[in-house]
Amino acid sequence: RVRSDLNVTIRCIPLDADDEPGTCIISGQPSRRRVVFGKAY
Repeated sequence: RVRSDLNVTIRCIPLDADDEPGTCIISGQPSRRRVVFGKAY
């Protein structure tokens, strides 16, 4: 929903970041990492 509402895509998945448990804001599933969303202009 976030992707379609804001028209954003994943721009970066930091490879050197430590695992950080959380919840995916798109699917609601458990996640292990953060990603960076962005919008192309």
